[in-house]
Amino acid sequence: MLLSLGLAASLLSPSGLLISQDANEFLNPERSTERRPTRPLPQGQLPDIHRAPLSVGSPVENAPRLEARPAGPAPTRDGDVSSAESAALRAANAASGADRHSRLYFDEVNGTHWVRGRTYKASASPDGFSYIPFLGSNAPQNFPVHMRLTSIERSGSVIELDANAAVRRMENRLILDRGPVEVRYDLDLEQVEQSFAFDAPGGAGDVTLHIEVTTELQGALEASRLRFSNEFGAVTYSEAIVLDGAGRVANVASRWEEGALQLTVPAAFVDSAQGPIVVDPIFGTEVVDSFFEDLRNPDLAYDAEDDRYLAVYEEQFSGTDFDIYSQFIQPVPFAAASGAYVEQTAERWVRPRIAQQRNMRKFLVVAEAESATIAGSTDIAARFRLADGVLESPFVLKAATSFYSCQSPDVGGDATTFPNSFYCVVYNRDYGTDRDVHAIVVDTSGAFVGTELSLATMVSRDEGPPIVNKSIVIGGACEFVAAWPTEDLNNSNNKVEAAIIPFSGGAVSGFFDVTPFSSTATYFDVAVSNQSQRRHPITDRPYYIISYDDGPSSITDAFLALCSEQTVHSIEELQVIEHHDKNGLEDNVVIGALEDDFIFAYISGADLYVTVAQPIEDRLGMTERRVTNGNANPRDNEIQIATTISGGASAFEDGLVIWSENNGTDDNILAALVAPPFTDDASGTQYCFGASNSTGDRAYMLAFGDRDRFSVQTLQARGMPINAFGFYLASTTQGLVPAAGGGQGTLCVLGSIGRFGTFNSGSNGSDDFLLNPQAIEQPDGTASALSGQTWNFQVWHRDSVGGVPTSNFTNAVAIPFL
Repeated sequence: MLLSLGLAASLLSPSGLLISQDANEFLNPERSTERRPTRPLPQGQLPDIHRAPLSVGSPVENAPRLEARPAGPAPTRDGDVSSAESAALRAANAASGADRHSRLYFDEVNGTHWVRGRTYKASASPDGFSYIPFLGSNAPQNFPVHMRLTSIERSGSVIELDANAAVRRMENRLILDRGPVEVRYDLDLEQVEQSFAFDAPGGAGDVTLHIEVTTELQGALEASRLRFSNEFGAVTYSEAIVLDGAGRVANVASRWEEGALQLTVPAAFVDSAQGPIVVDPIFGTEVVDSFFEDLRNPDLAYDAEDDRYLAVYEEQFSGTDFDIYSQFIQPVPFAAASGAYVEQTAERWVRPRIAQQRNMRKFLVVAEAESATIAGSTDIAARFRLADGVLESPFVLKAATSFYSCQSPDVGGDATTFPNSFYCVVYNRDYGTDRDVHAIVVDTSGAFVGTELSLATMVSRDEGPPIVNKSIVIGGACEFVAAWPTEDLNNSNNKVEAAIIPFSGGAVSGFFDVTPFSSTATYFDVAVSNQSQRRHPITDRPYYIISYDDGPSSITDAFLALCSEQTVHSIEELQVIEHHDKNGLEDNVVIGALEDDFIFAYISGADLYVTVAQPIEDRLGMTERRVTNGNANPRDNEIQIATTISGGASAFEDGLVIWSENNGTDDNILAALVAPPFTDDASGTQYCFGASNSTGDRAYMLAFGDRDRFSVQTLQARGMPINAFGFYLASTTQGLVPAAGGGQGTLCVLGSIGRFGTFNSGSNGSDDFLLNPQAIEQPDGTASALSGQTWNFQVWHRDSVGGVPTSNFTNAVAIPFL
């Protein structure tokens, strides 16, 4: 069965799913032996693809009531569409569940009520009401229009207003109660209707409402409406009307003076008014460039009880205002639900990270946020969202000081069901001259467990962003693993460091070097996997992997360090064990741990790739060579993965990859469900690097089976020319002989070499061979594999280059028999 990989192209929401199907190139044929049940794919899906995006930046359209018009010549770009086309697109998206702004989002933070509509956000506080138009993510900052009713006058008498409003919300209405006057805001997706409700005052003459207006936009009275604008767009404030209790209506005159608005209700209407009167203007937004380009930096965590993920990501409202959106993702049927903003105020939260504590079923979201107390610095902000969707109040987990800023947080959770289980948050302290790494163990109320832990604090070294494993898992060790890149500021040498952090926040139990210091390497994009269920055969400690990128030149190579406890058992170059072009780019590897396998997702050549491997005697053996879909174009450093195992026990063993991708006009969030091939375990590890053959690929070997010396092994050769003659080689000695026999490849076995299993590669360019370890062909007969002995296998095959006959080799596989 193939690795199940899907790349996304449509938004998910509770109302439906838009799925597209694409032809994809998979490098391995199906294998039929299943270890665990696989999820059924949605009806109509191709058997090897599960494609659907999580969230798409849709064009913003204004409501007809707003009389939206461009403020000036609109900039053009590839993929721009007309208003009619974009309206039709939005309608189609909404019908298929592709519009996350098809409803209003409400929140209350520190006594201020917030609402997020399609074309605006707004807040109501005791000090007044702020309307913040969405003028495109490319707008350099927010341009709020703040309004505060200062007085109501008639014939020189003034209605006394409460200095601070009492604010409350009634469904889609925000009310600022100023005593004798209620200022009401009725909220729609694309407009806000403001109204002032009060009893007609005594006396004679007109009634005038004085409203203080604070904004950086330029205000001007145009015909019957007020317009606040700049080069990015405008806020419109429509002509007001007045109504009384009998339903009578009259126009209200507007007068604008810089910083002040006057609304005048004519005396004749007031004198004959029956009951309270209501003055009623409308806010709206005009946008020059209406495309979202704002969905970035996703992350996700898994909830085992409901078998679904919670994804979080940035939504850029302007150059200074970044919100955090979240929504649950159900793997099958592939659908999203219960979208909610973790942060939707005018603050700046970026680079969200998420983890779950399974016992309480609480997700902790952490992000880098602009400091409220130290100008130019950042805090670590946090908020809990429960598995039932409830959002608890946001809080500052770690505040900046006058000495340092808090940056680049990451968080791990606990997938066990123990009551005393916690989260681990790691982050950088930035002192301006260097960065340190610190860790905080946090309980489900957000309180520190124990004291803050210093992981790397040398003044002479600069530590890059730290990463912590997604969770402590059932059957693993009760500890977190954090890793980070380090540069020695005295000589520019680099290395990758790691630390073991007890789940209870006690003293750090171990620091170790993943790599030694190097004067030529530049390490970055460090990632840490969960601990797998596979354990070291001697220490019985679970395996985990720390990956990192090394980019000393224009080519970025990805490396995988297989670890247990504080020991690095091997470091594998991903390009070598996958046996593909060593000149290619591999970047931003993220790792999901399953029961026996590790899933690696990464970017190469602007595409998304996925590979599966297993630990075998302190090395990694491939079980699925890299799989790709040419339609993906992930952004660098904006790819994440979570697996079912990272959230605890599950009936299924798979994971979800999530990333940000630009489609030419929008930055969208996409997701792909991935699953291992569910075959027998890998029995061999790949080594040696050969040459490309006439297919453009490098022929590749895998080995599957129990490593017991009496168990049959399945040897597989893939990526060969079609209908090519070939045979297998076996030896106990490894070698490296380029262009052996005058051919194109590299001979990877030496000494006594047996030849067996002649084949024709057929129409798939592949072959499988069942090997009896007690009868391995050798030049003088057959040999039996012995316990503790390693046998090496390779395939030779015929080929033709430019019509000239030649030969080539696969890479090789080493099987250490038990």
